[in-house]
Amino acid sequence: MFQPVQHQGKILVDGGVVDNIPISVAKAKGADLVIAVDISSNLGNPNITNLLGVSLQATNIMFALNVEQSKKAADVLIAPAGIGDVGMLDFTQKKRCMQAGIDATKESMPRIRQAIDTWVAARTRPASTTP
Repeated sequence: MFQPVQHQGKILVDGGVVDNIPISVAKAKGADLVIAVDISSNLGNPNITNLLGVSLQATNIMFALNVEQSKKAADVLIAPAGIGDVGMLDFTQKKRCMQAGIDATKESMPRIRQAIDTWVAARTRPASTTP
């Protein structure tokens, strides 16, 4: 998505190249709860006709497998519906995508509240007094 940048003798690229849903990064940085949003798109492309198409599809499959593993670590995963047909660089659909995210988040509020309640309860339990 972003141009690579040279910094301190290294070439840095968009983190999405390696980790599209960086839940483990958020937890490593100290997040107590992670509410993740999965906007990965549909992988099926029946119109592949050349080597570039095969390469892009292989890359998409690799990303999808990475996302499947990553999202298991989320405390709450939100997956907006109806946006799988929007391309990564298609900014003409931003209002539709934003509304899908808002709707999915509203639907997820009971799970978000439950995750927060569980987290709070685990931290407010009295310490056991075992002799």
